[in-house]
Amino acid sequence: MSLTSQSYVVRSPGGPITLETVHYDHIGDHELLLRNVAVSVCASDIKAAAGKFFMKPPMILGHEGAGIVEKVGAKVTAFKPGDKVVLHYSSCKSCGACVAGNNPYCERMDQLNFGGLREESDTSKAATAEDSQPLNAFFFGQSSMGRQALVRETSAVKVDATEDELRLFASLSCGVQTGAGAVLNVCRPSPGAAYAIFGAGAVGLAAALAARLFSPSHVIVIDISQKKLDLIPSELATHTICSSGLERGSVAAQIERLTAMQGVDYALDCAGNGNLIAEGCTALKKRGMVVTIGGGATQAPLDINEMLVKGLTYRGTHQGDSVSQNFIPYLIKLWRAGQFPFDRLLSHYKLEDLPQVLDDLKDDKIIKPVLVT
Repeated sequence: MSLTSQSYVVRSPGGPITLETVHYDHIGDHELLLRNVAVSVCASDIKAAAGKFFMKPPMILGHEGAGIVEKVGAKVTAFKPGDKVVLHYSSCKSCGACVAGNNPYCERMDQLNFGGLREESDTSKAATAEDSQPLNAFFFGQSSMGRQALVRETSAVKVDATEDELRLFASLSCGVQTGAGAVLNVCRPSPGAAYAIFGAGAVGLAAALAARLFSPSHVIVIDISQKKLDLIPSELATHTICSSGLERGSVAAQIERLTAMQGVDYALDCAGNGNLIAEGCTALKKRGMVVTIGGGATQAPLDINEMLVKGLTYRGTHQGDSVSQNFIPYLIKLWRAGQFPFDRLLSHYKLEDLPQVLDDLKDDKIIKPVLVT
């Protein structure tokens, strides 16, 4: 069986991202073929296209999709044609981490999400370009940036939704669940907590949305771009700080002044900047926590004595510690109750408009773009 899709492909690191015809050789036993309704664009897609992520080109991009199941593999039992699904990272569901409910730390995470190959083979490429060049696929288990997508069944969660709602829910797949999960699953705050959020992108603002559920005393959002700060819905942040041109230590000092010298309970690093991680630690209250959510930094100049004396915690999180099968439906439930209005962060485009999306992201004109097929 020959299956085709119009999907976004990058052939070489840093090369052009083009909408091309791709061919799937067959539907694997544990795979789903989707008609995509929408796919949102994440910074990880851009990093991967540049050759700066775990999966490398040549590859099919996309890891934040939502759509309708068209066909299922021979051994798929949990899905059927017509099911509406939101996609997410893949996990094996059988290793020690998955059985313990720690799916973001699956022992096969790299293979299933960044290996580019079929699960049952170390050599089989499921996808090829029109000129027969083999393509890495199954990016985060899905490679969903196209009209159709061949995805692992473990990368889908069934939802009760209209197609209009799927155009919103695609954005929950990675960035939004990561930011929200960092607050709900990692921080697990008490009401009235204070937050410093470094990074005013979709991840950081999803964290701010989650923080709102607990009546925070302060939500201070910090970014190097004033244009991005100006995009923040007014109810999401109590204060903003533009860090462009500021000397080291200035951000922490401003946070302390804004909190009457009390500091914050949680500092969320959504930017992957080592110096900002250090600023976050300095701005914490005693027994506060700094959480790295965004990748990028490999080192941070932390004062170990300060961490010891203040009893600080520093930890990372992948996907906001979210078990997507449960967490994405929970976020949808909150949205329907009017408690998690993540749709305020979205801007919708046609699938063909990815070049405009990339320009708008570069110019800090939008927060979270969604491509509608």
